[in-house]
Amino acid sequence: MNIDSNCIGLSANIAAAPDELPIPECPLGTPEKCKCGNDEGKFRVLCENAINSKNIQNLFTSIINEVIDRLSISCSEPLEMVPRLPAMNLKRLEIVGCEALHLINNSMKSIPVFGLMPKLESLNLDRNEISEVPENAFKGLPQLRHLRLQYNKICTLSNDALAETKTRLELLDLSGNCLSIIPSPILRGFDRLMYMDLAENQFTEVGPLGFMQLPLLKELRLNSNRLERIAPNAFVDMPQLKTLYLRDNVLPMVDSSMIQGFKQLEVLDLSRNMLNQTPSFKEMVNLKQVRLDYNKLRVVDAYAFSANIKLELINLQNNEISKIDKNGFDSLEQLTTLLLANNSLTKLDGSIFATLPNLQNLNLHQNNISSIDNTTFATLPKLAVLDLSSNGLEHIGVGAFSKQPPTFYWLDLSNNKLKSFDKGVFDQKITNILLNGNPLVCDDKMDWFVHYMVVNQIRTSRPNEPEIKCSAPDEFAGVRLKELMIKKSSKTLTASMQRLGLDGSAQPNKNFLTNLFPGLANLGDIQNLGVAKANC
Repeated sequence: MNIDSNCIGLSANIAAAPDELPIPECPLGTPEKCKCGNDEGKFRVLCENAINSKNIQNLFTSIINEVIDRLSISCSEPLEMVPRLPAMNLKRLEIVGCEALHLINNSMKSIPVFGLMPKLESLNLDRNEISEVPENAFKGLPQLRHLRLQYNKICTLSNDALAETKTRLELLDLSGNCLSIIPSPILRGFDRLMYMDLAENQFTEVGPLGFMQLPLLKELRLNSNRLERIAPNAFVDMPQLKTLYLRDNVLPMVDSSMIQGFKQLEVLDLSRNMLNQTPSFKEMVNLKQVRLDYNKLRVVDAYAFSANIKLELINLQNNEISKIDKNGFDSLEQLTTLLLANNSLTKLDGSIFATLPNLQNLNLHQNNISSIDNTTFATLPKLAVLDLSSNGLEHIGVGAFSKQPPTFYWLDLSNNKLKSFDKGVFDQKITNILLNGNPLVCDDKMDWFVHYMVVNQIRTSRPNEPEIKCSAPDEFAGVRLKELMIKKSSKTLTASMQRLGLDGSAQPNKNFLTNLFPGLANLGDIQNLGVAKANC
């Protein structure tokens, strides 16, 4: 038993065995300020103003082997949560004056009879074995605002369960139980309820009027159930709902009008369902996050996302999307993150990003995009991170990354089929251009890119990853990309010296090279990089 409160006064009446005399002294380990004595033939421990979060466990341990007639806990000041009470032979428990009580993970099979606890505001009965909520179970708790019954064995609720809490409860957690039918009559009419958690139960549908008359409800969790259907009129009179979690169910579709009925909705999580059509979120002006990852979506329909003036994140990863209609993402002025990884896109029309002026993070990892041109990302003035890895990308058009904003610092091109870059693909500095897993051909056509990389100090791999190596031609096969500029510079310099009649067999001086090509100084110890001689 955990007690989240300050136990200022605590007394335990311990019944002495009939054939034994009362124990005159306190048990070993009893807190110093506690007093022990006889009271009507029973051993008594009185610990008023002597208990704190450090010594309360010592007291419980000191009386663990006794038969306890009564344990009385008076809570008048806040206290850190004490450790779990050990198993004790306890006949009667009295708790007075507490504002918060945690009885977590105690194998309780029923809700205790609390009596009158006029100050209790928060009750946590998580992780027990409670199977029912009796009528008037919380009648003696007139100030109860938070009730947690997570991970018990509650499979049904009687019609009168929780009735005494409807006018004051603000948080109700029934997650992790075995409820199979939404207890609509019971959940209806909670005037002050703001947070309701019904996740990890066994619901298969939310029928008509499943949730109604919840005027202050802000967050509803129905994730990790078995939901196959939600009626269009399942939610009625819930004007303040801001967060709705429906992830990890088996929903094949949701009604767009039902979603659009939540005028204050900010976060909607429909991930890990079986959705095969993108709902319409048009003109939901308060929406900030939409999560649709791990579904069966194939198309982002026109105006699916439109005029969502506060929308910041769209997650469409791990679907089967092969097409994004024109205006699929329309007038999303505050969108900063668009996640489209692990889909089936084969080409990108730059117009689909035309009305995303604040997009910063775009993830297109593991699609089937074979080429991009200079218009694909041209309308993204705030772009910072772009992931095009694992696409089978073979060609990047000239100018594709020549006019990117100064904020653009991360471009992931790893695990593609890129062999070379035409001059002009890159212009302004992009601090990180990841190239692992590409069959780079480091011939003369790549000289400009190697120079661009050295001058701008471009990082081409993540820390602890192997450095990028050339695949061809044979002359440079296996050579690290960082070494390539030095080898080519050395070769050019040696040839020039020979034309001038100088000794071309000598190793070029380190300082001479770095003065000629300042960017080389950032590549490490040049002398140990295997600088090529005239016959390399």
